[in-house]
Amino acid sequence: MYKRQIGKYTIRILPKSDPRGLLLGELTNCCQHPGGAGDSCAWHGVEDPNHGFIVVEDDNGDVIAQSWIWHDPEQGGVCIDSIESRGLSGRADTVKELYWRFAEEILMPLYGQVFVGRTYKLLTEEVGERLKYLRPPSGYSDAREQRLMCGEGLACPLYAKKGIKTEE
Repeated sequence: MYKRQIGKYTIRILPKSDPRGLLLGELTNCCQHPGGAGDSCAWHGVEDPNHGFIVVEDDNGDVIAQSWIWHDPEQGGVCIDSIESRGLSGRADTVKELYWRFAEEILMPLYGQVFVGRTYKLLTEEVGERLKYLRPPSGYSDAREQRLMCGEGLACPLYAKKGIKTEE
C-alpha cells in the first residue's frame, strides 16, 4: 500500500477496515460524517470498494488532513473532492507537497487525470482552470467545480515551481 512520508507526516489511503473512515469529518471539522451535509460522502467512501479516503497523519497517527476520492468512469479522471483539516498551523506546505506527490505517483498513472474540487482551500488556488465536470458518485460533493491538478500533459506544478524531484 502506498505511503509517502515527509518529516513526521505521512499520506496514505485509509484502509476500509479503519473505523475512522466514517468519522473523518468529525476529526477534521467538516461535514463528512453521519448526520452531516456530507453524510453520503462518508458512507460512499466506506462502502464503495473503488473509492475511499486519503489521510495525512502525524507521527502519532492522528489525522491532520483528509479527502474523499472518487472517479467518474464515464468522463475519466479521479477527483480529490476537497482537502479538509482542522487547521494546519504551519504544516500547509508539507501537506500540499504530500498531496501533489500522491496525485502524480499514484492517481495519475491509474486514472490519467487528477482533479481537485475548487473549494478555495489549500491546493485549489494553485492548480489549472476547470476543464470538465466529473459526476460525483454520491448526492453531495464539495467538488461541484474541479480543476486539473495533473494529467493530459500537465505536470504537477508544485514540482516545477519548487524543483522537487519525483524519483528517489
